[in-house]
Amino acid sequence: MGYVIEETVYHLVFDGKHEGLEVKVREGSVGDYLAISELSTHPFATPPTADDIERLRALFVALAGVLVSWNVEMNKATSDAAGHRVTVPATAAGVASLPPLLAVDIATAWMQAVAGVSPPLPEASNAGEMEFDVELERSLKMETLSSSLLS
Repeated sequence: MGYVIEETVYHLVFDGKHEGLEVKVREGSVGDYLAISELSTHPFATPPTADDIERLRALFVALAGVLVSWNVEMNKATSDAAGHRVTVPATAAGVASLPPLLAVDIATAWMQAVAGVSPPLPEASNAGEMEFDVELERSLKMETLSSSLLS
């Protein structure tokens, strides 16, 4: 009997500009990771070139391949101007209907989850920097080690 790889599903929860967005994604394969990471970090021209457009298309298809579900809805205009919400399917067509930067943000969050990278700390964080109390530091007695301890 061979080794069975269990499927891992990540639950991505967004805040900030995508507050409330929740996406479930499969871990995928090394090939998925390489494709999505290469495509999402490509420097796209403005306006995009034909090559850029093909790369974006490939990114969105690859991203759709690891999607399990999400809570994405879009407002659709109707003749009464009130509009109504439409659930966006977690498919290639659904990804293609997203604003481009949202799709790239989802791809980036997927890469961070798969690689085990925590999202950046909030701006208010000191990012692990130590704060020193100068007066406390001055009050500590410092002595030169005896010659027997130096050798």
